Amino acid sequence: MPKIDPKLCIGCRACSNACPSNAIVIKDDLIQGTRSIVLDLSHCIGCRACGEVCIKDAIEFIEEIELVSLSMGNLTEEVTLKLAKCPICGNFSEFTEKQIEEAKKALTDLPGEFIEEIMKYLPLCRKCRRRYLLMNASELSLLKFMLKAF
Repeated sequence: MPKIDPKLCIGCRACSNACPSNAIVIKDDLIQGTRSIVLDLSHCIGCRACGEVCIKDAIEFIEEIELVSLSMGNLTEEVTLKLAKCPICGNFSEFTEKQIEEAKKALTDLPGEFIEEIMKYLPLCRKCRRRYLLMNASELSLLKFMLKAF
Protein backbone atom coordinates (compact mmCIF):
# COMPACT_ATOMS: atom_id res chain seq x y z
CA MET A 1 0.00 0.00 0.00
CA PRO A 2 1.27 3.51 -0.77
CA LYS A 3 2.33 6.00 1.88
CA ILE A 4 3.07 9.65 1.09
CA ASP A 5 6.04 11.31 2.77
CA PRO A 6 4.90 14.88 3.57
CA LYS A 7 8.50 16.11 3.76
CA LEU A 8 9.22 15.06 0.17
CA CYS A 9 5.84 15.69 -1.49
CA ILE A 10 5.67 18.97 -3.44
CA GLY A 11 1.99 18.65 -4.43
CA CYS A 12 2.56 18.43 -8.17
CA ARG A 13 -0.56 16.29 -8.82
CA ALA A 14 1.32 13.62 -10.79
CA CYS A 15 0.23 10.83 -8.43
CA SER A 16 -3.41 11.87 -8.60
CA ASN A 17 -3.33 12.09 -12.40
CA ALA A 18 -1.75 8.62 -12.67
CA CYS A 19 -4.06 6.83 -10.22
CA PRO A 20 -6.61 4.78 -12.22
CA SER A 21 -8.85 4.18 -9.21
CA ASN A 22 -8.95 7.79 -7.90
CA ALA A 23 -7.44 6.69 -4.61
CA ILE A 24 -5.46 9.95 -4.55
CA VAL A 25 -7.49 13.15 -4.77
CA ILE A 26 -6.17 16.72 -4.79
CA LYS A 27 -8.20 19.42 -3.06
CA ASP A 28 -7.19 23.07 -3.35
CA ASP A 29 -8.60 25.54 -0.84
CA LEU A 30 -8.05 28.94 -2.43
CA ILE A 31 -9.45 30.72 0.64
CA GLN A 32 -7.08 29.09 3.16
CA GLY A 33 -4.27 28.77 0.62
CA THR A 34 -3.73 25.04 0.99
CA ARG A 35 -3.51 21.96 -1.20
CA SER A 36 -4.49 18.66 0.36
CA ILE A 37 -3.37 15.39 -1.15
CA VAL A 38 -5.82 12.79 0.14
CA LEU A 39 -4.98 9.10 -0.18
CA ASP A 40 -7.92 6.75 0.39
CA LEU A 41 -6.60 3.22 0.78
CA SER A 42 -10.10 1.77 0.41
CA HIS A 43 -9.92 2.79 -3.28
CA CYS A 44 -6.29 1.75 -3.87
CA ILE A 45 -5.85 -1.24 -6.20
CA GLY A 46 -2.11 -1.56 -5.50
CA CYS A 47 -1.00 -0.78 -9.07
CA ARG A 48 1.90 1.44 -7.91
CA ALA A 49 1.31 3.95 -10.73
CA CYS A 50 1.46 6.81 -8.23
CA GLY A 51 4.94 5.87 -7.07
CA GLU A 52 6.22 5.41 -10.61
CA VAL A 53 5.33 8.98 -11.62
CA CYS A 54 6.38 10.74 -8.41
CA ILE A 55 9.34 12.95 -9.33
CA LYS A 56 10.40 13.35 -5.69
CA ASP A 57 10.09 9.68 -4.67
CA ALA A 58 7.66 10.84 -1.99
CA ILE A 59 5.56 7.68 -2.21
CA GLU A 60 6.80 4.51 -0.63
CA PHE A 61 5.03 1.19 -0.62
CA ILE A 62 4.44 -0.69 2.59
CA GLU A 63 3.74 -4.37 2.21
CA GLU A 64 2.27 -4.83 5.68
CA ILE A 65 -0.71 -2.82 6.81
CA GLU A 66 -1.20 -2.43 10.51
CA LEU A 67 -4.31 -4.32 11.48
CA VAL A 68 -5.02 -1.72 14.14
CA SER A 69 -5.37 0.95 11.45
CA LEU A 70 -7.70 -1.20 9.40
CA SER A 71 -9.88 -2.15 12.34
CA MET A 72 -10.24 1.48 13.39
CA GLY A 73 -11.30 2.50 9.89
CA ASN A 74 -8.30 4.76 9.40
CA LEU A 75 -7.97 4.26 5.64
CA THR A 76 -7.21 7.82 4.59
CA GLU A 77 -4.03 9.79 4.75
CA GLU A 78 -3.79 13.51 4.07
CA VAL A 79 -0.81 15.71 3.26
CA THR A 80 -1.44 19.47 3.34
CA LEU A 81 0.84 21.98 1.64
CA LYS A 82 0.77 25.76 1.34
CA LEU A 83 -0.14 27.33 -1.99
CA ALA A 84 2.05 30.17 -3.25
CA LYS A 85 0.59 33.68 -3.19
CA CYS A 86 0.36 35.71 -6.36
CA PRO A 87 2.76 38.67 -5.96
CA ILE A 88 0.49 40.91 -8.05
CA CYS A 89 -3.01 40.49 -6.59
CA GLY A 90 -2.39 38.47 -3.40
CA ASN A 91 -4.68 35.58 -4.40
CA PHE A 92 -3.35 32.06 -4.18
CA SER A 93 -1.61 30.45 -7.13
CA GLU A 94 -2.29 26.97 -8.46
CA PHE A 95 1.24 25.96 -7.45
CA THR A 96 2.49 25.07 -4.00
CA GLU A 97 5.39 26.90 -2.39
CA LYS A 98 7.35 23.64 -2.62
CA GLN A 99 6.69 23.40 -6.38
CA ILE A 100 8.06 26.90 -6.90
CA GLU A 101 11.18 26.11 -4.87
CA GLU A 102 11.65 22.91 -6.88
CA ALA A 103 11.29 24.88 -10.14
CA LYS A 104 14.00 27.32 -9.00
CA LYS A 105 16.37 24.40 -8.41
CA ALA A 106 15.54 22.85 -11.79
CA LEU A 107 16.15 26.11 -13.67
CA THR A 108 19.70 26.71 -12.47
CA ASP A 109 21.22 25.59 -15.80
CA LEU A 110 19.43 28.32 -17.77
CA PRO A 111 20.87 31.81 -18.35
CA GLY A 112 19.94 34.25 -15.57
CA GLU A 113 17.55 36.39 -17.63
CA PHE A 114 15.45 33.33 -18.52
CA ILE A 115 15.27 32.25 -14.88
CA GLU A 116 14.12 35.73 -13.85
CA GLU A 117 11.42 35.78 -16.53
CA ILE A 118 10.12 32.32 -15.64
CA MET A 119 10.18 33.06 -11.92
CA LYS A 120 8.08 36.22 -12.50
CA TYR A 121 5.48 34.13 -14.30
CA LEU A 122 5.41 30.97 -12.17
CA PRO A 123 3.86 32.20 -8.87
CA LEU A 124 1.11 34.20 -10.56
CA CYS A 125 -2.53 33.21 -10.10
CA ARG A 126 -4.42 32.20 -13.26
CA LYS A 127 -6.01 35.61 -13.71
CA CYS A 128 -2.74 37.54 -13.44
CA ARG A 129 -0.92 34.93 -15.57
CA ARG A 130 -3.46 35.48 -18.37
CA ARG A 131 -2.96 39.25 -18.16
CA TYR A 132 0.81 38.82 -18.14
CA LEU A 133 0.74 36.54 -21.18
CA LEU A 134 -1.65 38.81 -23.08
CA MET A 135 0.47 41.84 -22.27
CA ASN A 136 3.65 40.12 -23.45
CA ALA A 137 1.91 38.72 -26.55
CA SER A 138 0.67 42.17 -27.55
CA GLU A 139 4.16 43.64 -27.01
CA LEU A 140 5.63 40.88 -29.16
CA SER A 141 3.05 41.50 -31.91
CA LEU A 142 3.81 45.21 -31.84
CA LEU A 143 7.54 44.50 -32.05
CA LYS A 144 7.05 42.16 -35.04
CA PHE A 145 4.87 44.80 -36.75
CA MET A 146 7.52 47.47 -36.18
CA LEU A 147 10.29 45.21 -37.51
CA LYS A 148 8.31 44.54 -40.70
CA ALA A 149 7.80 48.28 -41.23
CA PHE A 150 11.57 48.88 -41.39
